[in-house]
Amino acid sequence: MLIKFRSLLNFSLYRSQLSVSPYVCSRCLSHRSDSYFTLNDEKFRVYGQDFLKDDWTSVTPYIVKLLQRNLIKTPQQPIHLVSEATKNFFRGYHDFYYDNPVVTPEDNFDALLIPKDHISRSKKDTYYLTKDFLLRTHTSAHQNHCLSKGETKFICIGDVYRRDEIDRNHYPVFHQCEAFDTFTAQDLGLPTIYKDNPTTRDESSQESYSAEATAIVEAKLKQQIENYVKFLLNFDFESRWIPGYFPFTHPSWEFEILYQGKWLEVVGSGIVEEKILLNNGITGKIGWALGFGLERLAMVRYKVPDVRLFWSQDPAYLIQFRDLKPTDNYEFKPISKFPSRTFDISFWIPEDLNWSENDFYDLCRSLGEECIEIVDLTDNYVNSDGRRSQCFKVVYRGFDQAISKSTAYAIHKKIEQEVVNRFKVEIR
Repeated sequence: MLIKFRSLLNFSLYRSQLSVSPYVCSRCLSHRSDSYFTLNDEKFRVYGQDFLKDDWTSVTPYIVKLLQRNLIKTPQQPIHLVSEATKNFFRGYHDFYYDNPVVTPEDNFDALLIPKDHISRSKKDTYYLTKDFLLRTHTSAHQNHCLSKGETKFICIGDVYRRDEIDRNHYPVFHQCEAFDTFTAQDLGLPTIYKDNPTTRDESSQESYSAEATAIVEAKLKQQIENYVKFLLNFDFESRWIPGYFPFTHPSWEFEILYQGKWLEVVGSGIVEEKILLNNGITGKIGWALGFGLERLAMVRYKVPDVRLFWSQDPAYLIQFRDLKPTDNYEFKPISKFPSRTFDISFWIPEDLNWSENDFYDLCRSLGEECIEIVDLTDNYVNSDGRRSQCFKVVYRGFDQAISKSTAYAIHKKIEQEVVNRFKVEIR
């Protein structure tokens, strides 16, 4: 649910550019096995539906290919194990699963009170199919769908998609769990959850909810999060709470653990904005919402060093998790260590180009796929004439096979040629 942006309506049908039908809803599209990307430059197919490209289209063939993997439902996968363990912890919560990640901007942003000018809406941060459809960036895109069904205590787990940097901890596809619960005054042992006189919000509460009700729900929320993380990781750790910001909750908090000498954010949370409840016809209740990424917790739990490994189909990797139960402890054993191949690329950026580093990252992913371990922006230079250049270090290393220097160099030259052809940059 809750995401840290860099870098929470009733479900209805929305008019689109679909060639099959003028209407589509994310629950009605075909099963994941029908996903493919095989059409021409003007349109493409996702979930058995044809979309006409427009100026907002930012999804790539590589990303669409990943749509078919469905790690949450794949046995022998750490993501599946963490998902099942999470469901076990939150038993008693209604378990929603929306297989199709195609949603509307209203689902993903508007219904969650995300401002119109928020950076997360940009096609440089989000994978748009068209102006009217995108790949969800968080499972909160279904929060209002769940509420519209009359459920106010639920979890929702699914794959989410974001344009992001390339390193061992980031991947354009990852998995999130949202949990949601609400309480009446009677549940909290209070005569009312509201202030006597609604006022402006402050750091401790929203306009209507009383500080006392907010404090009780905050305590319940934080206890639930601490219990969950202890349950999942099953080892002792140092932790802390820090203030957070999310458009759909207030006040908000982030839960961090000390891992390998660094503070690592593992859960975002907060008191649900009352407007979200009211928009779904829910009155007389105050609620909390929390969200976390399954990959991050799986990396800590199983000591997996590289997020790309979760997508490996190497039997030597999968066999390690084959017989594990969701509650079993296990430490991943590296398959082997291969040498890295590193090349630099630097170029002048045209003044009239609406440029984002994410454009380059996606290009690298499309051409290098799993052969690229890291793309690092090492220099961002502006000369006396105002011309801007950037330099990237690209590290090539496979996690299940060695990459020769000649193979890495050939991929690098393709990237160099494509960035020139596509963006009209000038190689330095």
